[in-house]
Amino acid sequence: MKKSLIIAILTVLILPATKSFAQEFRYGASIFKHELVNPAYRFENNLVDINALYCIPVSSDQEYNNTNLNLHSQFMDNMGVGLKANYSTPSDKRTAISGGLTYNYNLNFADNKHTIVFGIGGGVDMDKFDSELKNNNPEIKDMTKGYAEIGLAYKFDNLKVGVSSKLMFRDDVEYNIYTFAKYDINIIEGFKIAPIVSYVAYSNYQGGNDLKGIADAGLLFGYKKYVEIGATYASNDIVNTFASVWASDYARIFYSGGIAISEEQQNIAKLRNEIGIRFILGK
Repeated sequence: MKKSLIIAILTVLILPATKSFAQEFRYGASIFKHELVNPAYRFENNLVDINALYCIPVSSDQEYNNTNLNLHSQFMDNMGVGLKANYSTPSDKRTAISGGLTYNYNLNFADNKHTIVFGIGGGVDMDKFDSELKNNNPEIKDMTKGYAEIGLAYKFDNLKVGVSSKLMFRDDVEYNIYTFAKYDINIIEGFKIAPIVSYVAYSNYQGGNDLKGIADAGLLFGYKKYVEIGATYASNDIVNTFASVWASDYARIFYSGGIAISEEQQNIAKLRNEIGIRFILGK
């Protein structure tokens, strides 16, 4: 029964990816660390949990750059708050800044064997454009728009599942949907393997009206809390890679990258070149 439930959940998450498209907007690390995008994906009871990400340019002419900070505190056993901030330069003519707050509520039942987490959040997205660009193109203006997000997560035994959505209030309401599932399997003393699947879909992509999605499926390998490496294959022909090591009792350093299978995905894959650090302080 337990295995049937796990298989059913993974199937539901992976099947919707019937078509892919040329570009996506995820951090590569979020494919493996769902808490970066889902305000409800919080199962650990940490007083302080900080993830900081930086996209490393892979060439001198790469315009895109990105820095992200995700701070969370589970200040009570069943409640937590978070802060998200992002600074990016999609081009030398545009700067994007985003910031917001999150809240999660954890519900444990059946002698704490099951955990359901509800999460919400909200904030603002700001786009700043080059002055010369705005002078030459009066239709281009700086923008400040709000966003809201909602998430749900579930944990039972070694299974973790999450689904979330972010709504962006622009000229038209745009939104995305993230789903994720991971199941840890203990192999031998200290070693584990974890199949992971995820699916992300975006509305109104490049002016289109369809909800277009990308699916990932892969594996994570780990040894105790010290080392974790993994890879997934995405339906838009990118292999996403991930590795992390414990630097101390309080810090973990991680790296995520991308390898393009097709030529048209080269520009997207190189944006996967991210390094990050996670700082944890337990209660």
